[in-house]
Amino acid sequence: MDLLRRLTYRSSTMALARSLHLTNLLRKLYYWWATSSDGIVHLKLGEADGRFYIRTPEELRFFESYFLLEKAFLDALISTLRPGEVFYDVGTNVGKLAVPVAKVVGRKGQVIAFEPEERFCRQLHENLDLNGLTNVRVFKVALGEENAVGQLQVGGGSCPSMVPHRSSASGKPPGTFETVKVVQGDWLREYENLPVPRAVKIDVEGFEYAVLRGLRRTLAEPQCELLCLEIHPKLLPPEASPEAITAFVNSLGFTCLRTYPRVDEIHVVATKGPNSH
Repeated sequence: MDLLRRLTYRSSTMALARSLHLTNLLRKLYYWWATSSDGIVHLKLGEADGRFYIRTPEELRFFESYFLLEKAFLDALISTLRPGEVFYDVGTNVGKLAVPVAKVVGRKGQVIAFEPEERFCRQLHENLDLNGLTNVRVFKVALGEENAVGQLQVGGGSCPSMVPHRSSASGKPPGTFETVKVVQGDWLREYENLPVPRAVKIDVEGFEYAVLRGLRRTLAEPQCELLCLEIHPKLLPPEASPEAITAFVNSLGFTCLRTYPRVDEIHVVATKGPNSH
């Protein structure tokens, strides 16, 4: 199955399918082949695995391509985290990382998931139940620099993005929006008495600087040793830049920042301590 999956992602295979106008047909056949009769796919993700509800061929494609693009994050998390430890997943989506990492940290460990979007939050709970996971605590909120109300753009894409709560209706980009609760990460951790994480992942489609600033005390804790961060340069507000974000991460005690440039993103894996590499 892995061999066929890799074959379907080769550029030559996709180019041939497009030239023959067979892309949609092949995606439907692949979806039929890869999923069970009830729309469940089992993905082996290095040292971890997970089962997920997949409803359409397009969703399967997005799901699998996510793990190809996020391999650096998944490898860093699985090699760092141990049973009994804590992981914060900021921008959990449907649990693509939360599910395998929850299995890595085990019943004595904990995943704290933050996902504000209604549809994804519902699918997240479904996937947690499917995998029999009870060590994931879900907060249906967006993290930010201050407690507020925000507008989440959910206009049909796979990755919703936040619009600053100060934006007027006339200033919003086109799409569908949900009103969501935005909370400062440090405040929420203290209010809910959450444990300090060993690792944090942040994927919030342009809202990353606000999340980092609101979570800075937590990230500066010595026991918080790994940060996996997606930077979206084209979606950042005017006051932020990739350089400002990486400098801020450095100021929190992360001494090693490895970057993995993508087409419209920069993936950062940041670590602390003398053994960082």
